[in-house]
Amino acid sequence: MTKLPWTVVPFTPLLVACAICIIFMFLESVIGYCVGYKIYLVLIKKGIIKKVEGQNCANWIC
Repeated sequence: MTKLPWTVVPFTPLLVACAICIIFMFLESVIGYCVGYKIYLVLIKKGIIKKVEGQNCANWIC
């Protein structure tokens, strides 16, 4: 059985996190779909966080 190099395991979670961020940035810049705002709305609907008034977003689109 061949062992994986020691450098493969520690970087895997970082690569996954970077890939997710790149996908979110692509959606925001090319399509105009903000995943962070959708997560924010879900958290408000579930009552986990309170809605913050007076945000500096144009038409509540961040």
